[in-house]
Amino acid sequence: MTQDEETSRAVGRNVMSYADPLETRMEEYRNVFPDGWAAMFLESAGQAVKIAPLAFNLVVDWQSAVYTAGMPIAIIDHVKGYHDGFSKSDEPNTEMLQILEGLIARLAREVPNLNGDAVLKQELVQMIIKLGIEQRQIVSEVRVEFDVDQAWNQYLGSDVYRLGLWGSQRICFIAMWNAYENFLIRVLKRVGNLQNLRANERPFFNLLQKEFERNIDLECWGSDDLKLAREVRNSLSHAGGGLIDKLVPLLEKSCVFSVTNERVNVYPAQVKWLLGILQTSAMTLIEQTIKLPRCH
Repeated sequence: MTQDEETSRAVGRNVMSYADPLETRMEEYRNVFPDGWAAMFLESAGQAVKIAPLAFNLVVDWQSAVYTAGMPIAIIDHVKGYHDGFSKSDEPNTEMLQILEGLIARLAREVPNLNGDAVLKQELVQMIIKLGIEQRQIVSEVRVEFDVDQAWNQYLGSDVYRLGLWGSQRICFIAMWNAYENFLIRVLKRVGNLQNLRANERPFFNLLQKEFERNIDLECWGSDDLKLAREVRNSLSHAGGGLIDKLVPLLEKSCVFSVTNERVNVYPAQVKWLLGILQTSAMTLIEQTIKLPRCH
């Protein structure tokens, strides 16, 4: 084991000794990004030429974050795919043929008398080939299934893997919120024809409240769910998931997040919750923006 590997394992053991509990149900890490949503969202955004590229960037950012969070599970799926492809293949086993050819050549060298008895040599060659074919048939009939649950439990026994799994959900949560906030500000800059805009400043709220057909401040920024998500993101980014002042009262009113050792827990369920509320907000923003002629 290299020094770097030893260091990684030591860090993993130390961190996991006090880190948040893990979600150990493998299926919870699947199907985070709903099928069909991106196509519907991009189709709507396509009605506003100036906004469509921003919508595309948001989808790419979200999908890349979700794929990153799902990488620990993808590792097991890829191993299973390789195993199944190899064990269930009906293609000729060229390795077996090479072994048989080598075995026959070796016998010819090691038992010189075989070379003097052509009939015996031919019979021996035929028998070796027959046995090889029978062995191949036995192997092909006995399908050894890849035990996904067993592999998952074995991976969970690795401190390094557990640390990566734990951190991947937190990183994904931060990335998804950041992508949404970036998308929101860029759209509002196009709507207001502004070069600079910052969230939570007066021009930002003026645009949300007055530039569209109706006030979308609550739906796109100020709802209780969005406030909670924003403060969890702030906690993860600036306090390691600790209970910052603005987060505590929001957690008390919600049952979305649990807290362990004064740290907010982020599991796949919370990642899916965040993506759901952000998709609703992003769609609302697009639906209102495409009604503005200046964005076409």
